[in-house]
Amino acid sequence: MRYNVNRGERDSVTVGPGVDVLFNFSDGQAVIFAPNVDVSWRRDFGDRVGCVLGIQAGVGVGLSGRYSGRDDKSAAGQVTPLISLFGGLRF
Repeated sequence: MRYNVNRGERDSVTVGPGVDVLFNFSDGQAVIFAPNVDVSWRRDFGDRVGCVLGIQAGVGVGLSGRYSGRDDKSAAGQVTPLISLFGGLRF
């Protein structure tokens, strides 16, 4: 589900909530559940080409596996902030 907000004909802002499941296959092989939200800005250049810039923010909650650190404790129940930036071209 995405919400699109237009500001004129060429600019738009999209907000998209979501859920990710992340698998770490190295170290303690943790499984992480991550609810998040994407906020992106799109600029169209003509009818078929545009660029997208955005940010994804969420919270990761450990479900299973081990946390690789000094004390090597369980990853289950551990909470961590997640944030990423993204960009690209649309054709």
